[in-house]
Amino acid sequence: MNEFSYSTGDIKVKAGEKIHFVLTNSGKVEHDINNDELKLDKDVQPGKTETLDWTAPSKTGTYQIICDKPGHKEKGMTLNLIVE
Repeated sequence: MNEFSYSTGDIKVKAGEKIHFVLTNSGKVEHDINNDELKLDKDVQPGKTETLDWTAPSKTGTYQIICDKPGHKEKGMTLNLIVE
């Protein structure tokens, strides 16, 4: 994470797969990953690394993950989570 992008492209996972996110914020402001439908939300302070264990949904499809801090999504801080 940095101003204002994620360093990874799309993330592909299998339905029901257990995911271990390692989130490093290399920026100077707080960032997060968020998708309300997937109950996915983790804030990361500047210069910090956080981890999050999460299970992908059983429903396949493409889900958008955003940084929901004000204005960050609009500046392009999004990525797709593809569940196969």
